[in-house]
Amino acid sequence: MDSIASIRQVPRWLCWLTVLLFATQAAAESTLFEDAELPVARASVDFKIVIPKVIFLAVGTGAAGNVLPVRVAGNSGTITLAATADDAIDNGGGTIGLTQFDATSSDARNLPPPVINDIGGATVALSSGKITDRKANWTYRYAAAAEAAPGADRARAAHTAGITYTASMR
Repeated sequence: MDSIASIRQVPRWLCWLTVLLFATQAAAESTLFEDAELPVARASVDFKIVIPKVIFLAVGTGAAGNVLPVRVAGNSGTITLAATADDAIDNGGGTIGLTQFDATSSDARNLPPPVINDIGGATVALSSGKITDRKANWTYRYAAAAEAAPGADRARAAHTAGITYTASMR
């Protein structure tokens, strides 16, 4: 309250003088030409805009079951999307290779999922000029011809492995 009261006591002319002084210091350039018939004033400002390169990847945000929403966006050319398997699924009595899973896309033409390998990875190039903004839902399913044998570790309800997706831009 005391600081508000003290601000209100500052003379109005002092506030205007302060504004005018700072406003003239902020001008980049100014000229004034006075003519009795047509007074003209001109000023120009040179500026530079820097637009940084930006890349965005979201996989599985808001996922429901085996369907993962995916979005890839960037502003500087071709984006390469890679999938790298961390390891096969260990069910306590053996492993289930990640190559036994298929991934399909709701927009296979514009945002296909990279092939999942047990070791290493595969890449997909997404090219749409300078600006890329693609969205799709990827659906995963177990596609092995034979069912996996139950593992020795029956106490675990879920068996997991990881896939790391990486987006890079050239």
